[in-house]
Amino acid sequence: MSKLPLVTCITPTYNRSRIVPEAIESNIFQTYENWEMIVIDDQSTDDTWNVITPYERKDPRIRCFRNPNKGANNARNLGLEKAKGELIVFLDDDDVNLPHRYESQVNAILKSGSRFILSWFEVRDRSDKFYKKVNCSRLTGAAAHFTVRWMIEKSLLQEVGGFNPKMISMQEIELSYRIAEKYTFEHHDDIVVTVYNDPTSVSKGERGIRGKIMLLDEAGHLIDKEEKAFWYYSIALNYLRINKIEESIIYYDLAAEYSRYFDRYKRFFRSAANFSVKIGSGLWGSRMLSKTIRFKYTKPIEHKVIK
Repeated sequence: MSKLPLVTCITPTYNRSRIVPEAIESNIFQTYENWEMIVIDDQSTDDTWNVITPYERKDPRIRCFRNPNKGANNARNLGLEKAKGELIVFLDDDDVNLPHRYESQVNAILKSGSRFILSWFEVRDRSDKFYKKVNCSRLTGAAAHFTVRWMIEKSLLQEVGGFNPKMISMQEIELSYRIAEKYTFEHHDDIVVTVYNDPTSVSKGERGIRGKIMLLDEAGHLIDKEEKAFWYYSIALNYLRINKIEESIIYYDLAAEYSRYFDRYKRFFRSAANFSVKIGSGLWGSRMLSKTIRFKYTKPIEHKVIK
């Protein structure tokens, strides 16, 4: 890898003409200068295209494309196809890179020789300027979760075939399980990006549930028993959240089949879930159970932390 590797930031966008400029400008103000940004308009119906293309004239490191095959995963794969950088980062159109992101992440990769790192991030709320939560939690499973915190070699993404166009959500999780077959990520001890709360997130509704079920269908053969149990438990809580008690219990029972820990709480889960739905508050029940039944891997993966 070169001493100052080119970093490619890939940002798909759809009908976000009001807020995507903030994401783009967070690249322009990076302290590390050897970067390019690829913005993919995923067939927006508002004026997003007219908002993003002037940035190409403002800074030649920014390139904009229209996605011919609608879908966020196709948009990200198009970005990978167009990318010239050795290193890839992803930025959602409603999030913001902190000014030192690329400098800090590149230094961590060059220092460690890692091919794939996950950095810390902060969470903010656009409706509450005083809200701030820092996420420095270490992951102990194989899944790498949010792509917004990644820096990864382009060649590694190419080796596993990029994003799965079939996935309607959980696409970064499904991708990370395929990567885990080849390489184990390291943590990077720095906060590099601001993630904004999204109350309409697809992970919170039925589409999110379908995404988790699809995750198990597509990548289940790559997931160990304990991690698979966790995802079944997550689906059970999601169904309870929307007061679907039968589906919730079915998926909890599946979790119990894969984990003795969940099996011990089987009767308690059924009682609490039935009670919460009976009083019309599956949402309360899911929150209570998530705090009571707190799963931990018996054999956690020790991901190295790069200081």
